[in-house]
Amino acid sequence: MRRSRDPGTFQSTLDHRAWSVSDARAAFSEWLTGIDVAGEFCDEMAVVFSELAANASAATPPAGGAPTVRAWVEDGDVVLEVVNPVGGTHWQGDRGDVSDPLRPRGRGLMIARAYTDVLDVEAADGRIVVRCRRRIEG
Repeated sequence: MRRSRDPGTFQSTLDHRAWSVSDARAAFSEWLTGIDVAGEFCDEMAVVFSELAANASAATPPAGGAPTVRAWVEDGDVVLEVVNPVGGTHWQGDRGDVSDPLRPRGRGLMIARAYTDVLDVEAADGRIVVRCRRRIEG
């Protein structure tokens, strides 16, 4: 039996507790099972989710609000969107020596880019929006 390629929209709100990202990743992985895709696709998108959600959680000031994550299927792609309020100019774009793959921080966007077809970052109106797309194969 084939599953629907449209499991509806996934939505989660993160908070500043350490397990928030882990719990949301588990829920996202469960949502992905509603799409007829290979396990490798699900595993790789769960890594993308973790990296982007952890970045959003870390970059959001405690009094700034809560990051949100949404995902949906659109035109044969899984679209993942992470929005976090930053309150001013917290986000400075890619930081650190990007030529050093072993640097202690700042690899999240690089990892997300490696597993997705398109990744866009917008900073405006006191928030950062990261949206990525990956084609569903098969």
